[in-house]
Amino acid sequence: MIIFENKGELDLRAIRTFGVSSKENPKSAIGYFGTGLKYAIAILLRTGHTVTLTTNGETYVFGTVDSQIRFDTFSIVTMNDTELGFTLDLGKDWETWMAFRELYSNTLDEDGAIFPARARDDLEVRPGYTRIEVNGPEIDALFEKRDRYFLDKTRVHVVAAHNHVTVLEKQHKPAVGTVFYKGIRGAITNSPALYDYNFAGGVTLSEDRTIKSQWDISWNIPPVVTASKDEKFIAAMVTAP
Repeated sequence: MIIFENKGELDLRAIRTFGVSSKENPKSAIGYFGTGLKYAIAILLRTGHTVTLTTNGETYVFGTVDSQIRFDTFSIVTMNDTELGFTLDLGKDWETWMAFRELYSNTLDEDGAIFPARARDDLEVRPGYTRIEVNGPEIDALFEKRDRYFLDKTRVHVVAAHNHVTVLEKQHKPAVGTVFYKGIRGAITNSPALYDYNFAGGVTLSEDRTIKSQWDISWNIPPVVTASKDEKFIAAMVTAP
């Protein structure tokens, strides 16, 4: 079980209402679509996870109820058996790591904590805190390899930087590179890459929060090379096979 914990109480309208994104520091916040929590709940339930929310001293368990709408039957997401305004089809093409990303992003935005529940004390909810507990087949593995999806700035080595692009030594060794957007994985390069990259702008995100166009990535990297004074870096980039 993985626990996502933030200080403060959650307004339940943030779960019931689409387009609600209210952050204390909106300019630096990761989330801004106002849909991430709903997507995460639907995806986790669809992939066999349990999701429980505790806030304001109350506990809410998410589930589903099947209901026919016109010609088809849909699994409507419920909160303590009360129907919410979305179904398990929300984010139907999203993968489980994307649900983890949404919950972790919210936790980072709220300066909260994420940790595995390994002792009984971990299950005690502190007054004045909001907690989401997720248990299921993939969530623990995603937590263990979270550095593949979230940039660990304490471990990476910056090779070069220019404008809104930072070039990073790879944390892992596959041929392709990981492209982060504001420290969160946004894409994998289509072809082999020498480095990983972190973008702070210059790209557009798609509905599933990934970088929409590989062309945007390729367009923004050459200026980093031409602006660099590091001969080793320049040579590596221009002579790469």
